[in-house]
Parts: sequence; structure tokens; C-alpha cells
Amino acid sequence: MIDTVHKFFFPGKIVNDRHEESKALVYLEYDKYDPSILNCTLTFEDMPLDSSLLEDIKANPRIVGELPNGRPVLIKFIGYSSQTVWPTKKSVVILNVDTCIFGFHGAIPFNSGNVSYVITLLSAPAVEVKSAVSLSYLGEIDRRRKSDDSISWESEIGQVRIANYYEHDKGQVGLERADVQIEMTQLIISQNFSSQVVVEESLELIEEQIEDYLLVLSLLNRKFIRWYKIEASFSDTSEVRNFVSSEKRKKLNPYRGPQLHPLFGQYELKKGLLFDLINAYKKSAIKNTIERSVTYLTGSYELDRLEPKLLIAYSAIESIVNQLSQRSGIYKCLCDGQFKRLKENLSNEVEAFFEKEMHVKRKEHVVEKEGFYPEDIKKKLAEIRTRPLKDRMLNLISKYNIDCSDIWDLAKIGLEPAIQEIITRRNKLIHNPENIDANYLYIDLVRLQTLCERLILAELGFNDYERFYPLAYNLLHSIRESLL
Repeated sequence: MIDTVHKFFFPGKIVNDRHEESKALVYLEYDKYDPSILNCTLTFEDMPLDSSLLEDIKANPRIVGELPNGRPVLIKFIGYSSQTVWPTKKSVVILNVDTCIFGFHGAIPFNSGNVSYVITLLSAPAVEVKSAVSLSYLGEIDRRRKSDDSISWESEIGQVRIANYYEHDKGQVGLERADVQIEMTQLIISQNFSSQVVVEESLELIEEQIEDYLLVLSLLNRKFIRWYKIEASFSDTSEVRNFVSSEKRKKLNPYRGPQLHPLFGQYELKKGLLFDLINAYKKSAIKNTIERSVTYLTGSYELDRLEPKLLIAYSAIESIVNQLSQRSGIYKCLCDGQFKRLKENLSNEVEAFFEKEMHVKRKEHVVEKEGFYPEDIKKKLAEIRTRPLKDRMLNLISKYNIDCSDIWDLAKIGLEPAIQEIITRRNKLIHNPENIDANYLYIDLVRLQTLCERLILAELGFNDYERFYPLAYNLLHSIRESLL
């Protein structure tokens, strides 16, 4: 076993906007490989937790200090979870840590050079790695890797490379001491700069710049990909001895769900597919919708209960279908002028029908016994302007040439009734769950996930199914004979 938790006590301070300082003893701990562990506690000596001190903590969520080894540290947090006042006049506050920067975080002392960002990702296998032995604690022993197994390309933010890399730690496996290699997927970005750089600002900028990459990786890996460590190294091109290095860590509570086969194999990604997908996503006119849909889609893979997985899969496909159908001009049944005239006519008809019913029966009977609410009917009229979801899905499947032959057995059921059945079961699951047929929940989930993936990829210009991992066929083949 390896001891990977680092613990520090050091004097720190909170500086407010008036440059007033509140000094505190800081206890900080983090795990080298576990992003869920990043904790901080403040202890104030002879200082009560009055309202002004708590307001400073709320308004200035930053602690600065220096670790015992002399390395600067900046802690950013989002409020605090609890506070305690001891009889010895000590006040203790537990912070909700967001990120930490270990190392220099101000303006670097040179104006030109190059910088390398090594970004460690969570749950994003990039390349296939040949293993010689079985899995051990935090990795494997005596790992063997193929040469040149990274995926690299030039981008507007510099040279980008992604692969699985390793760190080595001395540990113990069973009763034996061993050199344990820990495998991590890392995104490495190399840039040049020609003006003075503030380290903290540059780390925030690189976070923004990699958002598109992480979204595409989430789609490919069928899970939500995040970063938890960024190591930055700034080098002076005119003086090789001048350099600055810093490390930023983000606290995450990772969900480690089942391992799924990625959407594409490494071979296809290395041939340029990953670069092409990222470029297509960055240029997409509906980039925000794709981001939202992929977020829902990955959630449908990662949640641990079937019903929530299915409901969020419905959200994923409806979000992409709604946007694509609006852009294609197939979202509405009528144009604005036609709908306005129809709504006026139908509103008048509703009023006339209600008045007629009132003449025949008492008002209380019409409203309370038969549920006749004319004002509510008028509000619902707006919904008839939208084309049925089934029809829009059929149009988009046809437009994008989506292959559905492995999603449904189209020799036994037509595509239109097949989609309508899924929508009907969706409505029952939400509005009438007592009557839902549970036998269809899993198969509907797989079909929705597969169709959503194919719509997103088709919108990005990729529908060569021979390059896909055939998720739907592999998962549905054993049960499709019994369930249509």
C-alpha cells in the first residue's frame, strides 16, 4: 500500500478588499491521486468568530500562505461548512475547498518564453496500454507500453497531446515492497508567450480553453470527463535557468461507474478522427445544445438506477432533437400569423362550447364534476403549435441518414410505431408510473442512448458506422427477439 496523503500545518492569512489581514493557522491535506480529498481547516487563536470575521471569510474566499517547505500556496474555497469555538478561545472553521495552487501564482519575472500545461484527467482512457501483470493498488506493476501511443495535433492554443502516462511510487503490494506505476490520462498543451504572464490567470484561461476537448472526450468515452490537476511550467527562452512551475488542484467527488467501451477505437482516433471531431464541435452552430445533450447523455450512463438513467436519456435526445428541428424549420406546425388566427378562432370556440354546456348543466357540475376549465384550455392551445416529437425524430433520422437497423428489428416493426412506443412509455413513466411495463426500461434506455449519439455525430458530420463501436447491436442482440 502507498501513503499518498499529504498534510501540512502553516500560518496563513485572509486579506479583504480593504487590505486588512486575518491571520490563522491553516491545516491542509490532499491525496496525490484521489481528487475527492482536498480539505482545509482554519484555527484562529484568541479570536472569537464574530460577524465581521465570518463576513471576511464569505466575501474573500482566498487563503494565502507558505508551506513548511517554502512553497507558496493559494487556497480558493466556496464558503465554510461549520465553525466551532473552544473554551480555550480558539475558533475553528472548516472550509469547502474548491481549488489550490501550489507554487508561484503571481506575475512571472520574464516577458517571453514557452509554457507547458500537463492536465490530468479523471476517467478518460486515451490509448491502449499493454499490461504484463494484473492490477494492483492504484495501478499495475511492471507496466509495458507501446511506443508512440499518444494522439497529437496542432491547434489554435498550441501543440496538444493526449495519452496515458505514469508516475512511480514506492509502496507495498501484499507483504512485498514494490515499485508501483500509476497510470493517468493526461492532456499536454505547449504554448509560446511574448508578454508577461500571471500564473493564476493563465491557469484559469487554460481551464476555459480545454472545455471543448473535455466535452468531445466525454462523448467518446460515454462518461463525463473532468480535470483535477494542472501542472504548469514556464520557461524563459533567453535564459534557460529562469523558470517558474506551479500546480493547480481541483476538488472532485468522482463517481466511478462501470467501464464502458468507448465510442471509437484508439486506431481511428489516432488517424485524425479526434482532431476532426473537436474541430467540428468547436465550429458547430448548436455547440451549446450539443454540450447540454452530451452532459445528459453521459449522466444516463453514469447514474446507478435505471429509472433516472432513462429519464435523463429522454432529456438528452429531446434537447438535440428540439434544436435540430428548429434549425431545420420542422419544429412548428404553423407560421406565426396562421397560428395567431387559429388560436383566436379556437379560443372563441372554447368559450362558446363552455357557454352552451352552462345552459344545459349547472356551473358547479360542469367545472367540478367534469373538469371543464376554459382558461386552462386556452393556455394549452400554444402546445399545438409544436409538431409531435415522433414526427420530428422521423424527419431528422431521414435527413441525417441515421441507421436504425440495429436499434430496432425493422423487419418486425416499422420505425414510426417503434418511436411512438418509446414516447408513449416515456409519458407513462412520468405521469402514470404504476402502469409502466418494466421489461422495456433497459431496452428503451439503450435505444435512446444510441440514437442520441448518432444524431450528435451526424450533426458533426460523422455517420460512418463501420468506425463506431456497435453499442446497440451488442447490448440488444440477446433480447431483441423477445422484445420489439
